[in-house]
Amino acid sequence: MLHIVYNTGAAFGLGQGHEWLVEAGEVLLLAVLGVLLRKTTPVTRFGVALAIGGGVGNLLVRLTGSEGPFNSPVIDWIHLSFYPPTFNLADVALRIGVIVAILGLIFDNRRQRRPARLSRITGDRETHG
Repeated sequence: MLHIVYNTGAAFGLGQGHEWLVEAGEVLLLAVLGVLLRKTTPVTRFGVALAIGGGVGNLLVRLTGSEGPFNSPVIDWIHLSFYPPTFNLADVALRIGVIVAILGLIFDNRRQRRPARLSRITGDRETHG
């Protein structure tokens, strides 16, 4: 269902009335994600890239919108009956990206912590590190 909401806050409307703080937080978070993007596996990088794309999309709307920088809301327009917040496509990319990145970090961490095991081909011990 389509439902238009002008959101001056962050996710779930948090930070409304403090637009400059929301935008500064977005810039800081995007910088942190940019650093993470360079130091991870391909799956995690894909998730981080999606999250950055969604974050940049919302930030550009906030900075270039009709109300001017630090005052422009993002327009949320997708509303699902089983999910209370109204959201937009940038939010979808951001949330899916965060989920993919977290899963990538978890699986990468598990792979690095695996104990050495016998190689099926050579009979030598494999080490991961």
